[in-house]
Order: sequence, then structure tokens, then C-alpha cells
Amino acid sequence: MKKSFSEAIERFFIKGLLVVLEEKNMNYSEFAVRVWPDAPKKTAVGKFRLMRNSAGGKYQNVTLADASRMTEVLGVELSYLLAIAKADAIRALKEDGGEILPEGGGTGPGGPRKVERVE
Repeated sequence: MKKSFSEAIERFFIKGLLVVLEEKNMNYSEFAVRVWPDAPKKTAVGKFRLMRNSAGGKYQNVTLADASRMTEVLGVELSYLLAIAKADAIRALKEDGGEILPEGGGTGPGGPRKVERVE
């Protein structure tokens, strides 16, 4: 099954976060505890683990609130990482078949949209 556009953006958003984490030499546990300070450490670490690694092919969804907290902890702009994730998702999905449909069957302003493969 192909990934939806929003799922692809989530995956690339997390990949971008991991790059920044590595640049800042912050380990995953430390990061998770700082993102969700009110949660028990095991819960926070587990939540971030499921965002990075699928459990039976299903990843933990990234809420806007979680994304905002994560970028705040890292000191990067949410809009910056989202823009990079969106561009990477478009590029990857083009390479994976040339079609990107937004959620909801592709209806919205202007109707369904299709992105043709650029050769």
C-alpha cells in the first residue's frame, strides 16, 4: 500500500528531527523526556520510539502539538522542518509512482490533483 501524502510528510519530519538530534549530540531518551516532561520517562521514550520505528508497519502519528514541542526543544523552527519534510515527501512520492493525492480522496479547492513524474 502506498503512503498517503500526510504519512510521507510525517516520516520525513521525523527523519529531519533525527538529523538535528544527531547534530546536537542529544540522545533519544533525553530528547523524549524534554519533549514530554509530564509523562513518565518510559512513556515518553516509548512514544518517540514508535514515531521513529513502526510497530507492525504502523508508526505513531505526529500531532501538531508534539511537532511543536519537539522543534521547540531542539531550537529549530517548526515551519522550516515542515517545509523540508514536504519537499522531501513530494520528491519521494514522485519517484514512487508519480501521483500524490491529499487525504480525503483528493478533493479540495481545484478538485483532485495529480503530480506528474518529472523525467
